[in-house]
Amino acid sequence: VWLRTVFRAQSLLSAMVSLLVSYDALPGAGHLDIGVRVLGFWSWWLFTIPSLRSIKPLDPREKGALNWAFLAVLFVSVGAPVLTKDPGTIWWLDAGSVALCYAYFYTLGADRALNPSMAGDGESSGERNGVERALKFALKAIDFGSGVERGQRSTEATAIERKLEQAIEQRASEAVSTTGTKSTTKSDTSE
Repeated sequence: VWLRTVFRAQSLLSAMVSLLVSYDALPGAGHLDIGVRVLGFWSWWLFTIPSLRSIKPLDPREKGALNWAFLAVLFVSVGAPVLTKDPGTIWWLDAGSVALCYAYFYTLGADRALNPSMAGDGESSGERNGVERALKFALKAIDFGSGVERGQRSTEATAIERKLEQAIEQRASEAVSTTGTKSTTKSDTSE
């Protein structure tokens, strides 16, 4: 429970600081360069949403909202500078896209989030599954840190996992050989 609170507090703090950075209003920082102000609106995608996605277990509605928000904020942050160069405005567009994702999944998309097998609104199951597959593919493609960015398959073990497996196998074989030696010694002495 405390870890969930830490992640939620981290995301809230990240959102507040990024708003101040986007508006060049960070106390004691003086004038911020445009590159730093741009980091303010990118903080939604870099820090705020990943902090919330780290919470386990997560309500299916919130998980759906955050998955869609992760992609929506990416597209808004890349596309919005075509329309405006103001980092504060783009920050609000990112915040609005997150809010819309939450609103959808907590109202209209609630049935779908809680029961993924449901297809509604005249949408065929195949079309919905196609969208879900596309979303899963996109999330896996941009979700760094999982090994996928290095071409690692999800079924492959990481280097640490391989070393752990080797250490466990080695200890198990040592334990078997030690036990086998003790039982041989006991049988030799009983004869």
